[in-house]
Amino acid sequence: MTLAATDESPEGDVVATLRARLQVVLHHTDEVGDTAPVRTLYQEAVALLGPEHEVSLFVECALEEALSRHRPPEESRTAWSGLLGRAQHALSWNDTTLMSVRAFAAQYERRGGDAADVEAGPRRYEAEWNRRLQALGRDDYRTRIARANHAFALLQRRQGTDLDDARRILDEEVTHRARYYGENSPFTWAARGVLALALIAAGDPGAVELAEGLVRLRRARYGRFSAPAVQAQVVHVQALLAAGRRDEAVTELRYLRTAVNRRRAALDESTLLLVEKLSNQERPAPEG
Repeated sequence: MTLAATDESPEGDVVATLRARLQVVLHHTDEVGDTAPVRTLYQEAVALLGPEHEVSLFVECALEEALSRHRPPEESRTAWSGLLGRAQHALSWNDTTLMSVRAFAAQYERRGGDAADVEAGPRRYEAEWNRRLQALGRDDYRTRIARANHAFALLQRRQGTDLDDARRILDEEVTHRARYYGENSPFTWAARGVLALALIAAGDPGAVELAEGLVRLRRARYGRFSAPAVQAQVVHVQALLAAGRRDEAVTELRYLRTAVNRRRAALDESTLLLVEKLSNQERPAPEG
Protein backbone atom coordinates (compact mmCIF):
# COMPACT_ATOMS: atom_id res chain seq x y z
CA MET A 1 0.00 0.00 0.00
CA THR A 2 1.29 3.47 -0.93
CA LEU A 3 1.19 6.01 1.89
CA ALA A 4 0.38 9.68 1.37
CA ALA A 5 2.50 12.16 3.30
CA THR A 6 -0.34 14.27 4.72
CA ASP A 7 1.51 15.15 7.95
CA GLU A 8 5.27 15.06 8.45
CA SER A 9 5.16 16.04 12.13
CA PRO A 10 6.37 13.48 14.70
CA GLU A 11 2.71 12.65 15.45
CA GLY A 12 1.64 12.43 11.81
CA ASP A 13 -0.05 9.42 10.25
CA VAL A 14 2.89 8.71 7.95
CA VAL A 15 5.40 8.61 10.78
CA ALA A 16 3.15 6.49 13.00
CA THR A 17 2.40 4.05 10.19
CA LEU A 18 6.04 3.64 9.18
CA ARG A 19 7.09 3.00 12.78
CA ALA A 20 4.33 0.44 13.25
CA ARG A 21 5.17 -1.35 10.01
CA LEU A 22 8.82 -1.46 10.98
CA GLN A 23 7.99 -3.53 14.06
CA VAL A 24 6.12 -6.02 11.87
CA VAL A 25 8.86 -6.39 9.25
CA LEU A 26 11.57 -6.64 11.92
CA HIS A 27 9.71 -9.57 13.47
CA HIS A 28 9.73 -11.22 10.03
CA THR A 29 13.44 -10.50 9.61
CA ASP A 30 14.26 -11.88 13.06
CA GLU A 31 12.34 -15.06 12.29
CA VAL A 32 13.67 -15.91 8.83
CA GLY A 33 16.65 -13.62 8.25
CA ASP A 34 15.03 -11.91 5.23
CA THR A 35 16.05 -8.23 5.01
CA ALA A 36 14.06 -7.41 1.85
CA PRO A 37 10.96 -6.06 3.68
CA VAL A 38 13.11 -3.70 5.78
CA ARG A 39 14.85 -2.45 2.63
CA THR A 40 11.48 -1.85 0.95
CA LEU A 41 10.21 0.06 3.98
CA TYR A 42 13.37 2.18 4.01
CA GLN A 43 12.87 3.06 0.35
CA GLU A 44 9.27 4.08 1.10
CA ALA A 45 10.36 6.22 4.06
CA VAL A 46 12.94 8.05 1.93
CA ALA A 47 10.40 8.61 -0.84
CA LEU A 48 7.82 9.99 1.59
CA LEU A 49 9.96 11.91 4.06
CA GLY A 50 13.43 12.32 2.57
CA PRO A 51 16.70 10.58 3.53
CA GLU A 52 17.53 12.88 6.47
CA HIS A 53 14.17 12.67 8.23
CA GLU A 54 14.45 11.11 11.67
CA VAL A 55 12.12 8.24 10.74
CA SER A 56 14.03 7.47 7.52
CA LEU A 57 17.25 7.32 9.52
CA PHE A 58 15.51 5.17 12.13
CA VAL A 59 14.44 2.65 9.49
CA GLU A 60 17.90 2.78 7.89
CA CYS A 61 19.40 1.99 11.28
CA ALA A 62 17.17 -1.10 11.51
CA LEU A 63 18.16 -2.11 7.97
CA GLU A 64 21.88 -1.78 8.67
CA GLU A 65 21.51 -3.77 11.89
CA ALA A 66 19.82 -6.60 9.97
CA LEU A 67 22.38 -6.53 7.15
CA SER A 68 25.29 -6.47 9.61
CA ARG A 69 24.36 -9.87 11.00
CA HIS A 70 25.63 -11.65 7.90
CA ARG A 71 28.26 -9.50 6.23
CA PRO A 72 31.98 -8.99 6.91
CA PRO A 73 32.69 -6.79 9.96
CA GLU A 74 34.81 -4.38 7.93
CA GLU A 75 31.94 -3.77 5.51
CA SER A 76 29.57 -3.14 8.41
CA ARG A 77 32.08 -0.86 10.04
CA THR A 78 32.20 1.32 6.94
CA ALA A 79 28.41 1.38 6.58
CA TRP A 80 27.83 2.37 10.20
CA SER A 81 30.48 5.07 10.02
CA GLY A 82 28.71 6.62 7.04
CA LEU A 83 25.28 6.40 8.66
CA LEU A 84 26.61 7.93 11.87
CA GLY A 85 28.05 10.90 9.99
CA ARG A 86 24.73 11.58 8.26
CA ALA A 87 22.71 11.11 11.45
CA GLN A 88 24.95 13.49 13.37
CA HIS A 89 24.47 16.09 10.64
CA ALA A 90 20.67 15.72 10.53
CA LEU A 91 19.67 15.08 14.14
CA SER A 92 20.11 16.80 17.49
CA TRP A 93 22.64 15.35 19.95
CA ASN A 94 19.90 13.96 22.21
CA ASP A 95 17.78 12.35 19.48
CA THR A 96 17.08 8.71 20.33
CA THR A 97 17.65 7.53 16.75
CA LEU A 98 21.11 9.11 16.83
CA MET A 99 21.73 7.32 20.13
CA SER A 100 20.92 3.97 18.50
CA VAL A 101 23.11 4.67 15.47
CA ARG A 102 25.98 5.74 17.73
CA ALA A 103 25.72 2.53 19.77
CA PHE A 104 25.72 0.26 16.70
CA ALA A 105 28.59 2.22 15.15
CA ALA A 106 30.63 1.69 18.32
CA GLN A 107 29.77 -2.02 18.31
CA TYR A 108 30.95 -2.60 14.75
CA GLU A 109 33.95 -0.31 15.19
CA ARG A 110 34.99 -2.77 17.88
CA ARG A 111 34.22 -5.88 15.81
CA GLY A 112 35.74 -4.71 12.55
CA GLY A 113 38.63 -2.76 14.00
CA ASP A 114 41.94 -3.58 15.61
CA ALA A 115 43.26 -3.65 19.18
CA ALA A 116 43.07 0.15 19.38
CA ASP A 117 39.33 0.00 18.73
CA VAL A 118 38.84 -2.60 21.46
CA GLU A 119 40.90 -0.37 23.74
CA ALA A 120 38.69 2.64 22.96
CA GLY A 121 35.40 0.72 23.31
CA PRO A 122 34.78 1.34 27.03
CA ARG A 123 35.39 5.08 26.62
CA ARG A 124 32.87 5.29 23.77
CA TYR A 125 30.20 3.41 25.71
CA GLU A 126 30.82 5.37 28.89
CA ALA A 127 30.41 8.60 26.92
CA GLU A 128 27.14 7.28 25.49
CA TRP A 129 25.96 6.33 28.98
CA ASN A 130 26.63 9.90 30.16
CA ARG A 131 24.84 11.41 27.15
CA ARG A 132 21.78 9.27 27.79
CA LEU A 133 21.84 10.10 31.48
CA GLN A 134 21.64 13.77 30.58
CA ALA A 135 19.04 13.40 27.82
CA LEU A 136 16.81 10.59 29.12
CA GLY A 137 17.46 10.24 32.84
CA ARG A 138 18.84 7.39 34.91
CA ASP A 139 15.81 5.12 34.73
CA ASP A 140 15.08 5.14 30.98
CA TYR A 141 15.61 1.68 29.48
CA ARG A 142 17.90 3.12 26.78
CA THR A 143 20.14 4.57 29.47
CA ARG A 144 20.29 1.17 31.15
CA ILE A 145 21.22 -0.50 27.85
CA ALA A 146 24.15 1.91 27.47
CA ARG A 147 25.29 1.02 30.99
CA ALA A 148 25.29 -2.71 30.20
CA ASN A 149 27.08 -2.04 26.90
CA HIS A 150 29.81 -0.22 28.81
CA ALA A 151 30.27 -3.26 31.05
CA PHE A 152 30.41 -5.58 28.02
CA ALA A 153 33.11 -3.41 26.41
CA LEU A 154 35.13 -3.67 29.63
CA LEU A 155 34.79 -7.47 29.47
CA GLN A 156 36.14 -7.47 25.95
CA ARG A 157 39.10 -5.24 26.77
CA ARG A 158 39.87 -6.91 30.12
CA GLN A 159 42.79 -4.75 31.24
CA GLY A 160 43.68 -3.82 34.81
CA THR A 161 40.48 -3.58 36.86
CA ASP A 162 38.17 -4.00 33.84
CA LEU A 163 36.77 -7.36 34.97
CA ASP A 164 36.03 -6.17 38.51
CA ASP A 165 34.53 -2.95 37.17
CA ALA A 166 32.32 -4.86 34.75
CA ARG A 167 31.04 -7.17 37.50
CA ARG A 168 30.27 -4.21 39.75
CA ILE A 169 28.38 -2.39 36.98
CA LEU A 170 26.41 -5.51 36.06
CA ASP A 171 25.53 -6.31 39.67
CA GLU A 172 24.17 -2.77 39.96
CA GLU A 173 22.38 -3.09 36.63
CA VAL A 174 20.64 -6.34 37.56
CA THR A 175 19.52 -4.81 40.88
CA HIS A 176 18.22 -1.68 39.14
CA ARG A 177 16.32 -3.58 36.44
CA ALA A 178 14.82 -6.01 38.95
CA ARG A 179 13.53 -3.07 40.97
CA TYR A 180 12.05 -1.15 38.04
CA TYR A 181 11.08 -3.91 35.59
CA GLY A 182 10.68 -7.00 37.78
CA GLU A 183 12.84 -9.98 38.73
CA ASN A 184 11.59 -12.09 35.81
CA SER A 185 11.47 -9.38 33.15
CA PRO A 186 13.36 -10.32 29.95
CA PHE A 187 15.10 -6.94 30.30
CA THR A 188 16.40 -7.94 33.75
CA TRP A 189 17.48 -11.33 32.47
CA ALA A 190 19.34 -9.72 29.57
CA ALA A 191 21.57 -8.01 32.15
CA ARG A 192 21.98 -11.32 33.99
CA GLY A 193 23.13 -12.84 30.71
CA VAL A 194 25.95 -10.30 30.44
CA LEU A 195 26.71 -10.84 34.13
CA ALA A 196 27.04 -14.57 33.37
CA LEU A 197 29.74 -13.71 30.80
CA ALA A 198 31.58 -11.72 33.47
CA LEU A 199 31.38 -14.66 35.87
CA ILE A 200 32.66 -17.00 33.15
CA ALA A 201 35.62 -14.68 32.59
CA ALA A 202 36.31 -14.69 36.33
CA GLY A 203 36.03 -18.49 36.61
CA ASP A 204 32.98 -18.23 38.89
CA PRO A 205 30.77 -21.37 38.68
CA GLY A 206 27.75 -19.22 39.53
CA ALA A 207 27.62 -18.45 35.81
CA VAL A 208 26.00 -21.84 35.18
CA GLU A 209 22.93 -21.07 37.26
CA LEU A 210 22.47 -17.67 35.63
CA ALA A 211 22.84 -19.15 32.14
CA GLU A 212 20.36 -21.93 32.90
CA GLY A 213 17.82 -19.36 34.06
CA LEU A 214 18.34 -17.34 30.90
CA VAL A 215 17.80 -20.41 28.71
CA ARG A 216 14.58 -21.34 30.55
CA LEU A 217 13.13 -17.85 30.27
CA ARG A 218 13.93 -17.39 26.59
CA ARG A 219 12.70 -20.82 25.57
CA ALA A 220 9.41 -20.21 27.40
CA ARG A 221 8.98 -16.70 25.99
CA TYR A 222 10.35 -16.97 22.45
CA GLY A 223 10.43 -20.69 21.65
CA ARG A 224 13.02 -23.45 21.95
CA PHE A 225 14.65 -22.75 18.59
CA SER A 226 14.36 -18.95 18.62
CA ALA A 227 17.44 -16.79 18.10
CA PRO A 228 17.31 -15.43 21.71
CA ALA A 229 17.11 -18.98 23.09
CA VAL A 230 20.03 -20.11 20.93
CA GLN A 231 22.13 -17.17 22.13
CA ALA A 232 21.32 -18.11 25.73
CA GLN A 233 22.37 -21.70 25.02
CA VAL A 234 25.74 -20.45 23.80
CA VAL A 235 26.30 -18.73 27.15
CA HIS A 236 25.20 -21.91 28.96
CA VAL A 237 27.73 -24.05 27.08
CA GLN A 238 30.49 -21.54 27.83
CA ALA A 239 29.54 -21.55 31.52
CA LEU A 240 29.55 -25.36 31.72
CA LEU A 241 32.98 -25.56 30.07
CA ALA A 242 34.40 -22.87 32.36
CA ALA A 243 33.04 -24.75 35.38
CA GLY A 244 34.75 -27.97 34.25
CA ARG A 245 31.45 -29.75 33.53
CA ARG A 246 32.57 -31.06 30.16
CA ASP A 247 30.12 -33.97 29.77
CA GLU A 248 27.14 -31.68 30.35
CA ALA A 249 28.63 -29.12 27.97
CA VAL A 250 29.03 -31.74 25.23
CA THR A 251 25.39 -32.79 25.60
CA GLU A 252 24.16 -29.20 25.57
CA LEU A 253 26.37 -28.42 22.58
CA ARG A 254 24.72 -31.26 20.66
CA TYR A 255 21.30 -29.67 21.21
CA LEU A 256 22.77 -26.26 20.41
CA ARG A 257 24.07 -27.39 17.03
CA THR A 258 20.62 -28.80 16.18
CA ALA A 259 19.04 -25.46 17.05
CA VAL A 260 21.62 -23.55 15.00
CA ASN A 261 20.99 -25.74 11.96
CA ARG A 262 17.26 -24.98 12.21
CA ARG A 263 17.66 -21.23 12.78
CA ARG A 264 20.87 -20.39 10.92
CA ALA A 265 19.30 -17.68 8.75
CA ALA A 266 18.05 -15.77 11.81
CA LEU A 267 21.37 -15.84 13.69
CA ASP A 268 24.10 -13.24 13.39
CA GLU A 269 27.53 -14.21 12.14
CA SER A 270 29.21 -13.70 15.52
CA THR A 271 26.89 -16.28 17.14
CA LEU A 272 27.54 -18.81 14.36
CA LEU A 273 31.30 -18.33 14.66
CA LEU A 274 31.17 -18.77 18.43
CA VAL A 275 29.18 -22.01 18.12
CA GLU A 276 31.73 -23.28 15.61
CA LYS A 277 34.55 -22.37 17.98
CA LEU A 278 32.89 -24.23 20.86
CA SER A 279 32.30 -27.24 18.61
CA ASN A 280 35.96 -27.32 17.59
CA GLN A 281 37.01 -27.32 21.24
CA GLU A 282 35.12 -30.56 21.78
CA ARG A 283 36.38 -32.42 18.70
CA PRO A 284 39.21 -34.88 19.32
CA ALA A 285 42.63 -33.89 18.03
CA PRO A 286 43.78 -35.84 14.93
CA GLU A 287 46.12 -38.72 15.55
CA GLY A 288 49.55 -38.69 14.06
